[in-house]
Amino acid sequence: PAPSHRVSIRTLLLCSRPPWPRVGGDRVRTWHLARALSELGPVDLVTLLPAGEAEQPIRAGLPFVHRWWFPRLQRRQTALRSTGAALQGKSLQLAVYDAPAARSCVQEALDSSPAPDVVLAHLVRTLPWLPASSAPVVVDIQDALSAAYAGARGKARGWKGLAMRLEQGRIDRAEQAAVERADAVSFISAVDREHVLASSGTSPR
Repeated sequence: PAPSHRVSIRTLLLCSRPPWPRVGGDRVRTWHLARALSELGPVDLVTLLPAGEAEQPIRAGLPFVHRWWFPRLQRRQTALRSTGAALQGKSLQLAVYDAPAARSCVQEALDSSPAPDVVLAHLVRTLPWLPASSAPVVVDIQDALSAAYAGARGKARGWKGLAMRLEQGRIDRAEQAAVERADAVSFISAVDREHVLASSGTSPR
């Protein structure tokens, strides 16, 4: 019989927080995603580096990641982006994480050799880092932010309730845009899946 040949797939994983230490649901999920993807082929990682966190412990906790990019999240730039988003009617959630340094790192990763075969964008927060043209994109909507805002909105009153209603509409549009942009979408909750797909009117892929 002819020998079987294993196909190697290089993945570029985008994270708004590093997958290490495994504290918080998003970090636990991206750690397991990175490890599972490494069994298919090399995994490259672009992740925002929060203030006060160093690269070396993260590298040590992720021995199965091949190449790294660590754009740092700057607090002053975050405040400016949040103000700009509020004035332009854009989502504050996305504005906080849409760092120019992250965009540059993603472009460098896409242009590197060998280039990634697929991009896994964890949460819609990381999708704005991608240029208009890239490798096929899978968006992992771990928790639908629009569903979370919808659940909390009814409990908030006054200006806080108004702010949450405005942000929910912006998040709805961002998640709909993510579904339309993605080649495939991953959910961990049937409730979130139904909520996002019903809002977007898009068939699941």
